[in-house]
Parts: sequence; structure tokens; C-alpha cells
Amino acid sequence: LEVQQAVLGDGHPDVARSLVGLGNVHMHCTSYSLAFELYEKGLEIQEQVLGRNHPVTATTLSNVGLAYEKLGNCQKAVELHEHASAVLSKQLGGKHPEVARVLSHLGQAYRAAGNLVKAKECHEEAHAIREKVLGVQHMDTAFSLACLGSLSGQAKNYRKAMEYQMMSLAITESSVGPDNIATAIAVHNLGRCMQLAGETE
Repeated sequence: LEVQQAVLGDGHPDVARSLVGLGNVHMHCTSYSLAFELYEKGLEIQEQVLGRNHPVTATTLSNVGLAYEKLGNCQKAVELHEHASAVLSKQLGGKHPEVARVLSHLGQAYRAAGNLVKAKECHEEAHAIREKVLGVQHMDTAFSLACLGSLSGQAKNYRKAMEYQMMSLAITESSVGPDNIATAIAVHNLGRCMQLAGETE
């Protein structure tokens, strides 16, 4: 990053991309405040150089929304994800995988805000796009199913939750094999649903 800034200048798109990449690393490490700062810096450059309605800018805006959610401002997260989704739908088309990704983020923010109905709508739309564009056996499709399963479980619809988690597990195991960590997570999700169902019956 320092080399890029020295050679290309602080306002270059490659510098913005590196800032966002560093933000992603800090998000994975749960350093949400630092991730937020890096995303904001990258977004500022992208808005100036690429414009507010560029798909790359919209994707970074959604990343800022993710950081807002982790920092407890779910309403701001919803606002940013909605704007990013609108831009991406207009620029890339409503059935693009990146639109599905941001819709999934939007669903996550709605869920964190306690609006399970809107969260379900967003995850269902994301799943429909992924299933149509990426295919029923894609890992992103499995992820959407897992999100829907988790939501159904939170709504105490454990039978439906198990259906979603079983489908997610089948896709995941088929895609990456039984010994992958993603499969282990899918097994855990299904087991949790089964446990909750047993606790209520």
C-alpha cells in the first residue's frame, strides 16, 4: 500500500482497492473499527475517481455497511446495503451474483435489526438469483440455504430450518467433500436445528 501511494498517488483506484482489501482482512480478524476506517478511505477515493454509481464503488459501500452492522449501527447498514443493491441492479442487472451478495448482506443487516420478515425476503431473493445464475450445486447457493435455515430456526420453524440445512449440507458435501471445514459447519448447523426441534417436541 505504501509503495502504491508513493508511486501512484493517494487518489489512485489501485490504492483504493488495496485499502478495501486491507479492510477485508481486518473484518475477518474482527477488527471492525479499523476495517471501517479502511473501507471509508477506499470508498472516498472510488467515489471521486469512479463515481458514486460505479459497481466497484457500490460493492465497497456494502462493505462499509457490513462494518456498520458489526459496530452496532444496523439501520445505517440497511441503508447502505439498499443503496448498493439499487446501484448494482441498475448497472449489472437484477440477476447478477454481486447483487445476490449484497442482498445477502442486506438480509443479514435486517436480521441483526430484528426484522426477520425483511431478512427472509432478501435471502430468498439472493437464493433465487444464485440458484438461477450459479446453479443449484454452487457453494453460494448452499450459503443462501444455510442463511434461510438459520432464519427459520430463529423464527422457531424448526422443520423448515432442517430442510434448508439438509439441502445446504448436501450441496456443500458434494462440492468440497466430507472432510472440509465448510462441510463440518454445515453438519453443525443441521445438528443445531435438530437439537432445537427436539427441545420443543
